[in-house]
Amino acid sequence: HPGASESAHADPPTQGTGVHSISVAPSGVQMPQHERSAVLNFAFMANTFAKSSSILSPTLRSAMKDCEPHECGWLSTSKRASVSCCIAWHIHGASVCTPHDACLLMAVDMEDVFGRSQGALCEIFLTMVKWLHRRIRRTRVLQWDHERLTPELLAVFCNSIQAKGCPPGFPVGAFVDGKAHGVCRPPEDQQEVFYSGHKRIHCFKYQFISTPDGMTVDMYGPEPGRHADAFLMNASRILERIADGNRQRGRDDFFMLYGDSGYGMRDRLACPWKGAHISDEQAAFNTAMSNVRVSVEWVIGHVGELFRFVSWERWIQVSNPGSGLYLRVATFLTNLHVTLYHSQTGQFFGVPPPSLGDYLHAFRRYE
Repeated sequence: HPGASESAHADPPTQGTGVHSISVAPSGVQMPQHERSAVLNFAFMANTFAKSSSILSPTLRSAMKDCEPHECGWLSTSKRASVSCCIAWHIHGASVCTPHDACLLMAVDMEDVFGRSQGALCEIFLTMVKWLHRRIRRTRVLQWDHERLTPELLAVFCNSIQAKGCPPGFPVGAFVDGKAHGVCRPPEDQQEVFYSGHKRIHCFKYQFISTPDGMTVDMYGPEPGRHADAFLMNASRILERIADGNRQRGRDDFFMLYGDSGYGMRDRLACPWKGAHISDEQAAFNTAMSNVRVSVEWVIGHVGELFRFVSWERWIQVSNPGSGLYLRVATFLTNLHVTLYHSQTGQFFGVPPPSLGDYLHAFRRYE
């Protein structure tokens, strides 16, 4: 097994090292349904991490220099736990896609699989989360990409949305929605800051923008839970960034984002008609757009389905600086998964996602 007997002096694994043969439960043990679901989810995700690591390995080896000073291609944590980049990638994947009700089972098995203690596995996982987030922020892979989202591709998005019921004259190309990500109960002096009166929970707030191919093309956050969706729209400056990018490239690929009524009508942003006395045409517009706007909720829900770890509020503590990074990293990994296996959203609109190599071009673009 690629990680069972690995030591700090072992040879680095080759690109594309997989984890298909991982046994996540002792032989002869009958697992409950929820634990068996965790095993199947991990086995399904293993192929994603194997394929993506074969493309990311050169980038990992070159970019990990700021994490491990002694040898390129190896990761050293703050507590001096050394592991090869590919195995660290798989440890991270096995951890983040595990549901909270099967964490103990998977943690024990991962000790046998990777030959590491629970403390070392946790340290490697957190180091990978921090590295991935630094990379995501530097490469802007979760920000609106004008080079990939060309006018031709946006026209495909608009046509696919109109084919599903969007009224003519509204070139909607993407959908925006907010996400309240629940957290563990904050300290007394921070409870009011992180409390969402709308959701009635303590949470981080994120903003997702999705397209008909099932990809999250822009993500902003985290912000404290007391902020409304309109605050995140202003803070993210997404409308200004889209307009500035078009101006720099000398094009005006006019299209609109569509969100719920909390955002309000703006330039390049449409929302449902509000009021008790709207016309029949306006009511029909709201109904038609509601049927397609739900796709952004599918995209957000897909993150939690693949990476159950981020749904466990007990792990998300506002006092931990890394807690706000989990959902961003999981969203990036979900995009990787969509490029390989497509998604419900892409099937609904009939729009394929980009290839894995095309999507990860941003990782190489800023090398």
